[in-house]
Amino acid sequence: MKQLINFTFGRLVTTNLSFHYFRIGQAKPLVDELSTYSEDKFIDGLGIMKGKYKVKEKLSKEGNSGLEDDMKEQSVKWHQHEVEFFHQYQFKESYGRFDGAIINIDIDEDNVTQQRREFWEHFIWKTSEMPLPVAIVIPSTQGYGSLSKAQVFEYLSLIRLTDRPFELFEYNENVVSEVYGWLTRLSSLVHRKKREEMSD
Repeated sequence: MKQLINFTFGRLVTTNLSFHYFRIGQAKPLVDELSTYSEDKFIDGLGIMKGKYKVKEKLSKEGNSGLEDDMKEQSVKWHQHEVEFFHQYQFKESYGRFDGAIINIDIDEDNVTQQRREFWEHFIWKTSEMPLPVAIVIPSTQGYGSLSKAQVFEYLSLIRLTDRPFELFEYNENVVSEVYGWLTRLSSLVHRKKREEMSD
């Protein structure tokens, strides 16, 4: 009922979410930072002191066990997959039960042709019936042989990607908060749309 009220009044629900995280090739890792960031955001939102589970008075009445169960139930979960190329991962029906995906991809001038083929043939087309919101993270544009966001957008033919929400991010010191914010916001909007369709 609480979530239904939140959707009715247009509030974003950013807890009890599960995301796929794909690290493709030698891309710099993100999943540990994402897990830490989402845990901190959740803890700050409840007024909990990290590591001590010390709660505000209004929460302490529930007891520690109830609080821990609530945290386990509502925290953001990240499911990590590391492969060299998309074709090495088998997308199953369970993929569609998640709230979104992060594609942290190692792409540059040398492998862009292969990555484009892999991206479309072994990710987009394989998940056409499960179009989750996708955050695509590319390497920093400062590296040797790197591609700009505009170049990646063109080379991956992202203008053709019209069946799902997506956003392109460049790896930088703020990318974790940017990706987390975008994914939780988009997944909440997607859930809201589904609820509206079910009520029609």
